[in-house]
Amino acid sequence: FCSAAAHSSSVFALGGDPLFGQIVKAGEPVVSAIVNTIFYGKPPTVLKAICLPIIVGGVAFASLKKGADGSYALKFDQTALLFGMMANGFAAFKGSENKKLMDDKELKGRFGGVGNQFAVTEVLAFLWSLPVMFATEGDKFNEFCNLFMTNKAR
Repeated sequence: FCSAAAHSSSVFALGGDPLFGQIVKAGEPVVSAIVNTIFYGKPPTVLKAICLPIIVGGVAFASLKKGADGSYALKFDQTALLFGMMANGFAAFKGSENKKLMDDKELKGRFGGVGNQFAVTEVLAFLWSLPVMFATEGDKFNEFCNLFMTNKAR
């Protein structure tokens, strides 16, 4: 569920202002550090904590737009902020829960490794995403089918 929610929220976040959405999404390691500290009792190391503002700041700096007056600014977008933070939270829980699963040696053996666990997670996320897809884009399904049947691949 968290994988599907993280993906869908990321798509909706970038549906707002994509540059601001990327800045919010760059905050994912920060949200992950907070989630891991509060819910799993695993705070980041000092070196990792020092790197977090550099990561977010670098993406923010790269996303600055030059205005007509020559000054640089960021465009704030509430949709990108809301859905980006939701995506970051879901991604943080997804990562931590997947790590917990892989720490269970018996379960890890039944999965046959991390690759298979990832595959199962993604297939389940796809199935969870179908209702979201049909709710948001379902009215365009006939148009998609028509394009699929009539346009030739090049």
